[in-house]
Amino acid sequence: NEITISGPLNDDDYYQLKERMPNLTAINMQNVSVTTLPNSLFYNKQKLTSAVLPSTLINTGTYTFENCSSLTDVTLPESLTTIGNGAFQYCEKLQNITIPQTVTTIGSSAFYYCSALKTVTVPENVKTINSNTFYNCTALQAASLPQNITTIGSGAFYNCKSLAAIEL
Repeated sequence: NEITISGPLNDDDYYQLKERMPNLTAINMQNVSVTTLPNSLFYNKQKLTSAVLPSTLINTGTYTFENCSSLTDVTLPESLTTIGNGAFQYCEKLQNITIPQTVTTIGSSAFYYCSALKTVTVPENVKTINSNTFYNCTALQAASLPQNITTIGSGAFYNCKSLAAIEL
């Protein structure tokens, strides 16, 4: 139920990951040669607890880990610039995530209903917190935002009832 893969992947490889591995618990893709993951690649992998993303990754794609309700540990690479819309939506056990300083865009609803997420530090190069980004992150206690933030979208921190401080 754990897998380590490397090298380039083709459409059939992605199909196998997406459709043929319902009991996947951990994946290490650090040595996969890819810059963008296919949308919804790990959608509804409810047994997935851990993921290491490719070291060459620039964009997570959208809804990549949506509804991975057991996901607790994700390693994002230093090459990453974009966390796609809904990338971690409904990852209800995700408590901590380190967003690399290289990230410039965090999509709408990226951490929607990550109800166990406790703290988040948004990198300096991010100018916009999109709508619903941290919507219903009920355990979120602290958020650190860059001083040069220009926009916080509607519902970005909606129902973050544990949020005691937002630091700029």
